[in-house]
Order: sequence, then structure tokens, then C-alpha cells
Amino acid sequence: MAFSKSSRKRLIQHPKFYFFDNGVLNALLGNFKASPDRQGLLFEHFIFNQIISSLKAQDQEYRISNYRTEHGAEVDIILETRGQVWAIEVKASRTLGKNNLTGLKSFSEYFKKPHRVMVIYLGSQSKKISGVEVIPWQQAFKKLAL
Repeated sequence: MAFSKSSRKRLIQHPKFYFFDNGVLNALLGNFKASPDRQGLLFEHFIFNQIISSLKAQDQEYRISNYRTEHGAEVDIILETRGQVWAIEVKASRTLGKNNLTGLKSFSEYFKKPHRVMVIYLGSQSKKISGVEVIPWQQAFKKLAL
């Protein structure tokens, strides 16, 4: 589902589709290789599915969506749960820079309400880039309290 709120800024209203299981997705595509061109898609699906599974296992109410502007700024996951809003970018990379934060910055300018931002990535060290938490995927679920 695409994130929305009243504003003059136009957002792209095409929701992302996350398949419920990477294995089934791979079977349908007839491709079980995590080739470089598919790693980002598979990693994003994995993180999305883990978040949903954790929330459902805890019987938590949630709303999950994505954010994308007509100019191409995007955030992979906007998670609303437990009275908090999280803007989460998922990167299948071991190195990141400020250029990976443009979607999160755009969302913050658009949303203008208190929220938390996070980048989940394949690296092994937690760090901050321009005030944004960059967390290895293994630690991300603890940070989200899932």
C-alpha cells in the first residue's frame, strides 16, 4: 500500500507487492540463484516478511506502506505500530553513504511529524550517517522491538 496523507506534494500511488515467501517467489520465477541483480529484491522481501511475521506473532496492530514521489524519492517501508512511525530503507549492500538517504530525507520533509528513521543493511556494524541509524539486519528487529 502506498503511504498517503493530505498534502500538495504528489505521491505515486502504486503500491509495492511483497510476495509472502521468497522460496515460492523463486519457484514461480524458476530462479533460485541470488544473483546480483536480484539480491536487493530478495533482501527487501525477506526484511518485509520478517517484520510482518513478528508483528502478527505478537498480535500487534500495524499499518505498513511504502513512500514514493513522482520525482523518484522512495522509502521501502513505512511502518506504523505501537504509536510510532518508522521510515525504513532496506539496502542489500555492505557499504552505504549519504546518497542512500535521499528517500528518507524526502519522507521527513513530507511527513513533518515525529517519526524514526532507519536503514537496514547487510553490513556488520551499526553506525550513523547524517543522524540516520544504519543497522545490520540481524540487529534491526531488536531496534524495532519486534
